[in-house]
Amino acid sequence: MRAISEDYCIKNSIDFCWARVFYTYGKNENPKRIFPYIINNLKENKKVVINHSHLKKDYMFAGDVAEAIALIVDSNFIGPINICSGKVISLKDFALIIAKKMYKESLLELKELETNEPNIIIGDNTKLINELNFNNYSNMEDIICKLRAEQSRAEQSRAEQSRAEQSRAEQSSKI
Repeated sequence: MRAISEDYCIKNSIDFCWARVFYTYGKNENPKRIFPYIINNLKENKKVVINHSHLKKDYMFAGDVAEAIALIVDSNFIGPINICSGKVISLKDFALIIAKKMYKESLLELKELETNEPNIIIGDNTKLINELNFNNYSNMEDIICKLRAEQSRAEQSRAEQSRAEQSRAEQSSKI
């Protein structure tokens, strides 16, 4: 897909930028991805099994990814650019940060099974920082706290709506 897009741009004298997004985390993710998998299982007091906890990956908050892409769109940047943090975190540490914030470390089952995946995947964010002046990397622990607080408020709001509906139904049945 990239090669086709690049060829088209070259043939039509269009500037081409290829944003290579590494691993992201944030709200509204597919529940099968690791971040919501960990949070949702811990929230429900279910065990969280991480089979390859030794793997280290370059994670970046989805909001930061969006901001970086907006910078690219507003710039004259041409060519490939990595959208990444330039740092790695093991899946073990990633899960532990979340579990500690939720006071549920005991529900983690961290394994180090063999896999064909590379042990470390890290991006070079030099162009992102030096050419686009991007340096707004969110703190993972702060993001987790913020997302948990939003989730709690949403759950509380749903519970209040449910109680209000139940109360209205009870009032209607008395009439």
